[in-house]
Amino acid sequence: PEDASKAIDQLAKIGDRASIDEISKELVRYNPNCLQSLLIRQEVLNVFNRVTEACPIVEKLVPQQPWELLLWQRQLICDSTLSTSNAQLAELTWPYLKLALKKVNRERPDYLSLLILASFNSILLGRDDEAIQYFENSMDAKDKFDVNTSAEFQAWEAEPFNSNSRVLLLRLKALLN
Repeated sequence: PEDASKAIDQLAKIGDRASIDEISKELVRYNPNCLQSLLIRQEVLNVFNRVTEACPIVEKLVPQQPWELLLWQRQLICDSTLSTSNAQLAELTWPYLKLALKKVNRERPDYLSLLILASFNSILLGRDDEAIQYFENSMDAKDKFDVNTSAEFQAWEAEPFNSNSRVLLLRLKALLN
């Protein structure tokens, strides 16, 4: 996987999307249970906006890396339902999410993203009052952040962890209604 990753980096520099896709696909075929192979493949699929194809891989990865909250966020984008498997994943990710909330800079969009995840986790874990509180906090943060148009803030919002927060916020709102 390390060599494939280097090859993908080089192919990305020259813009050869077809080869990147093929290498990442072959990497998983050759190493179907290798964590790094799966991480590379799901990332390639997400970068190519083929999220639906990445979803089965993401669901496999969350239990292996519950501290990677971007993967958990992607899982919720794939399937924001209150399924049993998502409830189990919420249980696994919860300790890492709580730690991230304690450490986050509340002036960055990461804070909003983490609040949204915390609300989802709370719903999935049957903690409805807590879910509503996190949701209300996320709405307050969203309102505060909506007025920030600095280039630095916009770059933070474009980061993979933050770019899908608004989609999840809409799904969260629908779940809580």
